Amino acid sequence: MDRTTLDQQVRDLVERRLLRNPPDLDKYLPPILLKPNVTSFTYWKDNYFILALVEEDRKRELKKNITEYGDPFPGLVKPEHIGGSVAIRVENSRNGMLDHNSTNMFFLSLGKDCTLIVMDHKQSIKTDRGVIEYFIDLAYIVSFGDEIKPYNLLNYLDDLMAYSLKQWKSGNVK
Repeated sequence: MDRTTLDQQVRDLVERRLLRNPPDLDKYLPPILLKPNVTSFTYWKDNYFILALVEEDRKRELKKNITEYGDPFPGLVKPEHIGGSVAIRVENSRNGMLDHNSTNMFFLSLGKDCTLIVMDHKQSIKTDRGVIEYFIDLAYIVSFGDEIKPYNLLNYLDDLMAYSLKQWKSGNVK
């Protein structure tokens, strides 16, 4: 299956799972999901996938970051070929939720077969062009490996979204 088709299936999943909830669930959801102009932004690498929920006008900034830095979220995931400190290393981890973090180094070192939710994250990283700072309201990150592949990504993403809804509704995360 090609990425254009997968991206459309991801958008359909976001609409079905996260944006068409009954009004009684609104009090549990992160604020980004309640905004009228929220949209999905997908980013593919060979070894991972990011789905970010952003306001429509933020997409331009993310595309500009790809052009300028090669990544919509510079410093969020540490590239394998670059040295440096990292805040969190994950591998073979399912349904992790990282919320209300702030870092001025690489945030994640992603091993194989991980599914993570990043919420309310403030990222700051020094580059050769200066310091970049940005905020992530909500992102789902899936790394590929022996078990998770692009062809079965939707199964893991659906499970991760279900997990996030369950956590928000339980009040364990706000």
